[in-house]
Amino acid sequence: MEVIQVPQLYATVKEIAKIFSIGEFTARQLIHEMARSKYKHGVICYGRMLRVKISEFEKFFQSKSY
Repeated sequence: MEVIQVPQLYATVKEIAKIFSIGEFTARQLIHEMARSKYKHGVICYGRMLRVKISEFEKFFQSKSY
């Protein structure tokens, strides 16, 4: 049996902060802003669970650049 590695699609707030080298507080603020924007389909919130699609966060983060 061969194991196929699948790239990670979703991440927690802590993982997003680590991937993009930003603070967790900043990451949480950006994710909440993202949830209110056109990128809201990239945020999954169910109770206390919050997951973010990494590729959508990257697009959102780039759109915030000046």
